[in-house]
Amino acid sequence: MSLLPPRLSQLAAALADVRQQAAEYGIAPSALWRRALWLRRHRGFGLQLALREGLLDPRLPRHVLESTIPQHRLRELQRRVNPRGREALTEDKALFYSYCEALGLPVPKWLAVIGPVAGHDRDGQPLVGRDEWVAFIEQKLPERFIVKPAFGYYGQGVRAIDKQGAVLQQHDGRQLSAVQLVDELRTPGTFRKHVFQQRVWPHPEVAQLSGSAALQTSRMVTLVRDGGEVHVNHASLKLARARNVIDNLHGGRTGNIAARIDLATGRLAEGWRFNGRSALVRADTHPDSGRPLRGFQVPHWFEAMALVRRAALLFLPSRCLGWDIGFTADGPVIVETNMYWDPTNLTAIDLSAAPGEASIGDLLRELREIGARGPVRAGA
Repeated sequence: MSLLPPRLSQLAAALADVRQQAAEYGIAPSALWRRALWLRRHRGFGLQLALREGLLDPRLPRHVLESTIPQHRLRELQRRVNPRGREALTEDKALFYSYCEALGLPVPKWLAVIGPVAGHDRDGQPLVGRDEWVAFIEQKLPERFIVKPAFGYYGQGVRAIDKQGAVLQQHDGRQLSAVQLVDELRTPGTFRKHVFQQRVWPHPEVAQLSGSAALQTSRMVTLVRDGGEVHVNHASLKLARARNVIDNLHGGRTGNIAARIDLATGRLAEGWRFNGRSALVRADTHPDSGRPLRGFQVPHWFEAMALVRRAALLFLPSRCLGWDIGFTADGPVIVETNMYWDPTNLTAIDLSAAPGEASIGDLLRELREIGARGPVRAGA
């Protein structure tokens, strides 16, 4: 426990972070401080956020830094191009999966929705009391399934479960009964509604690259321009560590890796990981498999590009969305869509466009131009 006052403790931690990061970059701490002060003054980034997003990397040129944007400022732009009246279609996964299925978009099959009082299966059959839910889990669910919060974020609260007789085995090794699972899901807390879903497995080549059996996704950001053209601005592949059931980076808490995807070819460029102090640094290989990241061909890439372009038009009048596309042996599937897609944890990846490619800075300029014409209406 620190004996320093809180502000001095924070300052001491910041100094330690800067020294460690400067050593990793091979530059003097003073040079890193100058970069951090520029980002704070001109782009609105605090020190910890700039560290976490890899923006203090001296290899990122000034024109790249001028394209950066903190989360709260990006949200202002997103609210002007994505109508609030359509928010539930992307943020409520229970509604999102049903909507996608009705449109013929490939998504992992949902099996049931459970809330604190009641719920239903995919056939619309109500499931009310504990006994009905226990019977459903024991008799109707497949041997392997996923439970996730309907309004979840950063992969929190996701459970991968195997049924072993009357015992449910979670991905983290914990064993529980169907009664325990039902009681936990129906207990009021951070997440009030959950979706039961069929587990989907990653494409074998992606699984070999990461050493993980988790479904791993590409974040692909689309913008529907005024003429109806769907522009895919940038994409990255999130790769799970072998022990994880999710691929989200979550500010370095998961240990997962991400790599930019060349849109024209579907091949990976440089990879990124978080070091021990939650700063984004480059990674050449996956730490579990040892396989090189650069040059890896993402399977079904062009099918994924066609899928998001088709889906983006079906989600109008929301103009700019972040899609998480999973790659399976049978092709790409939409795992989720984000109205408020987040550059946090991925900024350095998003900004590392190859020469001649569109950057996130180009996208931000388009969003400002669209937003200047006034908020998009739900009926637009």
